[in-house]
Amino acid sequence: MAFSDLQSFVAELERLDQLRRVKAEVDPILVMAEIADRMMKSPCPEGPAGAPAVDRTHGGLGGRALLFEQVRGSSMPVLINAFGSYARIRLALGCRDLDDVGDRLRRMIKPEMPGTFMEKLKKLPELVRLASFAPKPSKRGICQEVVRTNDADLLSLPIPQCWPSDGNPASEPPEIHPQAEPIVEAEGAAGRTGRYITLGGVITQDPDSGVLNMGMYRVQVFGPKLAAVHWHVHHDGARIYRRWAARGEKMPMAIALGGEP
Repeated sequence: MAFSDLQSFVAELERLDQLRRVKAEVDPILVMAEIADRMMKSPCPEGPAGAPAVDRTHGGLGGRALLFEQVRGSSMPVLINAFGSYARIRLALGCRDLDDVGDRLRRMIKPEMPGTFMEKLKKLPELVRLASFAPKPSKRGICQEVVRTNDADLLSLPIPQCWPSDGNPASEPPEIHPQAEPIVEAEGAAGRTGRYITLGGVITQDPDSGVLNMGMYRVQVFGPKLAAVHWHVHHDGARIYRRWAARGEKMPMAIALGGEP
């Protein structure tokens, strides 16, 4: 089955006993990641039987997805480990075999052009399906139901810190982070600023071609309105940024969280 939003996917995970709710308050600084790490290393409900033959050793791990309902310092819940097992990945992609998805992607990237008229007729359904994958502009979206402008605050998001010394600018020369604002951390975690958005879709647009690109990059949050995107020189996002910089213009960018699987 296909999922049009994350809510329906979570509901199906729960119906299939692939999700556990954590109702107690959890600190996003290290604690949430530790709980998730233990779950990821535990057996998944379907066991090794749900893994491909090439990954029998670790394919039976992954536990269940976790939904943290109360995250300290935020009013928003956090879903973790949603795609942590082969079964949940297949569910998200709506397939029985991941190799089938790979084959479809290969045909999309390098489609075999039909030669005869009959081959073109046979190819028509696949071409129609490919055409349906194009982005569909919409004037409205769930992401526009609540709009924050001057009062926008990245720290209101339940952004986790996964490692004790991850990305701490305190150990760097001040010129590395000249504008870094201190993050107000939970009690006992002062000075730790290694909090990252790890599964956001970073959306940019090429200023020359107008082509949209979405990549997955770590986004480190330094303060209510300050964050840094970690992308390498060869990444599409970095390439697009350089084109905006060459024009002397600021690059518009959006980060999508909680999209459909």
